[in-house]
Amino acid sequence: MKDVTNYPKQDYIEFTYLGKKLKIQGTNKNGDLGASFLEYNFLDVGGKTVIDIGANIHDSSIYFSLKNGKNVKVGLFFPIFGC
Repeated sequence: MKDVTNYPKQDYIEFTYLGKKLKIQGTNKNGDLGASFLEYNFLDVGGKTVIDIGANIHDSSIYFSLKNGKNVKVGLFFPIFGC
């Protein structure tokens, strides 16, 4: 478990990508903007359907939409314990 006592109160990041100003919330404890906006660059999603399983803070979904993904589907799944 991460120690969150030293995280700043500002739990978002603002930046410009492909000429669009973005503000993504939940970045202190979640998400991986480096993976979404740098490492996924080799993927050609233009005009394609993208399924983002486990979207977390939706940073990947936003990236795929900005890269002209035709239809970006998002799925969040939570395990149910004690069934």
